[in-house]
Amino acid sequence: MPKTLLPGSIEETSLYSDTMIEYLKTYREDMPQWLKDYKSGDFVPFTEFLAGRVGYYPGSYTDGTLIKVGNMSQSVHCFIQVDYWMERDYLNRHLAMPRCVYGYHEIGRGEWTGEDILPRGEYPSLEIARRCPNDWYDRENPYYFLVIFERDKDRDDSWGAERFAVAFFMTDAIAMYNSLFVHEYRKAPWILLLQDHGLGGNYDRFGRGGILDRIIRISSMRPEFIILGHSTVLWEGYESVPGTRKVRGGMHDDWRSLHKLAPISEKCLSL
Repeated sequence: MPKTLLPGSIEETSLYSDTMIEYLKTYREDMPQWLKDYKSGDFVPFTEFLAGRVGYYPGSYTDGTLIKVGNMSQSVHCFIQVDYWMERDYLNRHLAMPRCVYGYHEIGRGEWTGEDILPRGEYPSLEIARRCPNDWYDRENPYYFLVIFERDKDRDDSWGAERFAVAFFMTDAIAMYNSLFVHEYRKAPWILLLQDHGLGGNYDRFGRGGILDRIIRISSMRPEFIILGHSTVLWEGYESVPGTRKVRGGMHDDWRSLHKLAPISEKCLSL
C-alpha cells in the first residue's frame, strides 16, 4: 500500500520526532499573503508561490515527510515535490485517497506551463545531458501543477498551518534545481529533503559526489536546512542540529536527520 502524502495524526507523529518539529517551530513563518487571500479558481503566478520560503524534494514520489515536518512546524508553507516517474493519473488517484492528507482538504488547484516556471527556458547542462539518456523519462509530457490545502475545521493550530501549498513537477529534479534556483531566480530553497534511492531509477545520486552536489557547491545556492535520508551522503558545509531526533519516512520508513548550513565563506561561481 502506498504511503500517505502527509501522515497526519498527532499520535502517528509520536513515531517520528517531535524535537525536529519543535526545533523548526523556532523558525516559524507567517503564512504568505497570497495563500491567505487565495480563493478557489484563482491563478497563482509562480513568482508569488516562490516569493517566500520553499521546501524542495528531488525524487519525492509520494513521500510526504518534508511536507509533514515543514507544515507541522509552520516553518514552510510552500513545497515543491519533483519526480520524473510520477505519472499524473497515479498522483491524482493518490491525492484522492481517504486520509492522504489527513486533517486537511483541497480548496483549489492550478496549472502552470514550463514557460510560467522558467520564462527564459531550461538552462542546459552538458554534464546532465551526458548522464541522462533522452529516453530515461517522458520529456514530452511534463506537468507542473499546484494544490492548495486547508486545515479541517475540527483541527487547531497544533495540527499544522491553516493552509499550505504543494507544487508537483514531473521533470528532472537535478536539471530543475539548476535552472530554477541557480539561474532563473537565484534563490535557494529554504529546506530540502536529500534522499538517494539506490537502484530506484535515478541516473545520478543526489548526495555528495553527484551532479546536484557539484551544482550547489559551484553556485553556492545552498538550502538553509537539509533533512538527510538513510544511505545518503551529506553535502559538505552542513552540520547536524544537536538535540533533534531523527524522523522516519519514505517508501521503506527509513530514518532521516536534520542538518543546518554551517557558517562558511565560499566564493560564488557561475555554472
